[in-house]
Amino acid sequence: MNLDNATGDTNAADAVFAFSPLVHIPMGNIEFAVGPKLGFRSYNVSVKAGGAETKFKANGYVFGVNAGAFVAVSNSVSLGGLLSAEIRSIHEVCQTFPGQSEACSKVDIDTGDANKVIGLAAAALF
Repeated sequence: MNLDNATGDTNAADAVFAFSPLVHIPMGNIEFAVGPKLGFRSYNVSVKAGGAETKFKANGYVFGVNAGAFVAVSNSVSLGGLLSAEIRSIHEVCQTFPGQSEACSKVDIDTGDANKVIGLAAAALF
């Protein structure tokens, strides 16, 4: 997360918990893997300024897909890469202002490209 332009003492975290099964398709020396990604996310921000702390929390869902290709380097090991694409949504937002209790509301926020994530990772199959 980019907090370069944040004011005060700002801490943030965006956690994703997802189930992502893969179907393996062997084709000779190459093995392809593909599958869905379904899960939940929790986004938390805490801002301390002037001795007071304001907290923001957002919860939502994660939908996506994983795909990879692997090449056998021995009888028991394959090396390759995994591409992951996901869309993260926000459906509940909670705010806690200094001296007040937490207030939550159901929302459907469109944050545009900020919640579209693409990742590439090196991977090994044993």
